[in-house]
Amino acid sequence: MGINRGSALSHSVGRLLAAVGALVQLDQSVIAEKEKVITALSDQIEECARKAEAMVPAQLSPVRRKNVQDGERHRGIQFAQEHERVQRIVNALKDYPGSAASNGMYRNGLVSIDCCTAQGRWELLVLALLLGGLVRAESAESSFLVLRNRGLLELDILANPDSELAGDIQTVLNEHYRGVADRRAKAEAIVQNARFIAVQFGGDLQNIYLRHRNTGVVPVLRAMAQLDKLSLWFAQKMKAAGVWSELPAADTCYIDRYVRMAVGKLGLLEQGLVNWRQVSPAAALDVVSQLFQYDALPLQYLGKELCSQENLDVCRSRCPVQGQCLVWL
Repeated sequence: MGINRGSALSHSVGRLLAAVGALVQLDQSVIAEKEKVITALSDQIEECARKAEAMVPAQLSPVRRKNVQDGERHRGIQFAQEHERVQRIVNALKDYPGSAASNGMYRNGLVSIDCCTAQGRWELLVLALLLGGLVRAESAESSFLVLRNRGLLELDILANPDSELAGDIQTVLNEHYRGVADRRAKAEAIVQNARFIAVQFGGDLQNIYLRHRNTGVVPVLRAMAQLDKLSLWFAQKMKAAGVWSELPAADTCYIDRYVRMAVGKLGLLEQGLVNWRQVSPAAALDVVSQLFQYDALPLQYLGKELCSQENLDVCRSRCPVQGQCLVWL
């Protein structure tokens, strides 16, 4: 009995020792596997470090570091030179065109309007209204000339509550006004604005300027039917004619294709010399606001009178910034 018990005990102890040995072996294999994984990760980290070093050799090579520094210095010099060129343009155009446009007249193509008279100021406002919308300027101007020649733009007559000229105006627009627009609404807006000016401002737009030049004429102009952003165009032309000469620049900051043309040719955008059609109105407005404090008139006049002609002889003889223009540099 005692012998059998001792044998069984020895057998159990042997099995227990074998199990413990197996567990130790398992732990050792797990540890070995983990060590392999850690070693592989370390190799990958070292390889990434070598690649990173290869991508930035300038940090390792004194010669290449100097080349990089020289390149940065060259770009800095270019930036300084470009800044000086732009500043010379701004200075040269600061008072441009001076008294050249201060003659009281608006002229474009076949249209000529005397802005020194109440009737002329009203006619310019009608032209602004016709220019608003998806319509070519030539179509708006030809419609305007027909209306004026037929006596349909007389402010005193239109302002009379008993007048019935809206139908006649619409007939002209139906025949001559080529664009996406409600011609009946345009005709009614002309009559409505004439009566508004008669009642609110004594039949003369000059009273808007006299009353609101210090507080802003544009909000008053925008209150008129279908004028909207062309109120800036109207104010700009009145200032260019020298009639509303004391308007702040913000009241005349209308961006047209001539402003965009001057911005593109003078290279006032980061990309340098570009076609004016690549100059967005928003980009041109940024240039005008930052460099010219919202005064678009110098660029507008330059673009219309010189840049639009595509004539280098004109540029050579008349352009005040020829030496700084990218067309010549």
